Amino acid sequence: MPYPEIIYKYRDWVNPLHKRVLLNNELYFASPKDFNDPFDFRITYNFSLLDTPRKREKYIEKIVLEFKESNSSRPLNVSQMRGVMNAKLKDLSKVQKEYEEMMFTSNNNHQVIICFSAVWNPILMWSHYANSHKGICIGFYEGKIKNFPTMVSGGMVSYQTDYPQRDPLSSNHINDMFTISHSKAISWSYECEYRINKLFYPVPPSNKERIFMFPDGIIAEVILGVTISEDNKRDIVAICRRKNISVYQAKKVPQKFNVTCVPVL
Repeated sequence: MPYPEIIYKYRDWVNPLHKRVLLNNELYFASPKDFNDPFDFRITYNFSLLDTPRKREKYIEKIVLEFKESNSSRPLNVSQMRGVMNAKLKDLSKVQKEYEEMMFTSNNNHQVIICFSAVWNPILMWSHYANSHKGICIGFYEGKIKNFPTMVSGGMVSYQTDYPQRDPLSSNHINDMFTISHSKAISWSYECEYRINKLFYPVPPSNKERIFMFPDGIIAEVILGVTISEDNKRDIVAICRRKNISVYQAKKVPQKFNVTCVPVL
């Protein structure tokens, strides 16, 4: 599925931090711990899948090999490591709990994300993220923002009915990472979310490193909410005129639960 040409960020013009996107060309990389979905970025390995001695043996060999590859200069007592892991894997529920605590802490500290939407017109999005239609929706050129030198990866979120099953024996780390970062429950599908994430490792990002400064020309358009105030509308139009950004006014579609938009600038 091709990515959208424009991706959108819903903002509340009353919030000073939200204004910085348009005024200062700033976007903020959030931590997973700040998300409003407790399942987001929490797709873990399912250790109950290691339900036979052979599978547990293969998992131990996988961990030993990964440790050797990432710690090639350190001496390794393979026999001792296997013994410790064999003992641990006798209680898979404890292994599951310890892994989740480690994974969640690591992701909270080292993963950063900017969330967008592929669509500008869902009325729920305006209500939830743009001050009940009093705010704005800022459209960015997807190709320009994704290919910016400091970005890492971007893509559409996959909405799923069933919780993704990550097998501890999987060796496809790239696919696993994308499953973690871009999987959500089907009930969130109205958001049509597109997100960009980065990994700061081994040192967590500072507040300054969480701020992404982008040049003029990346914002494609600004859409004003249906019930935006005239004062806020005037201020936003003036800013967009200086930056040569197209402006549209969202309007209710008569006799339908929908919105359209008309050019303002």
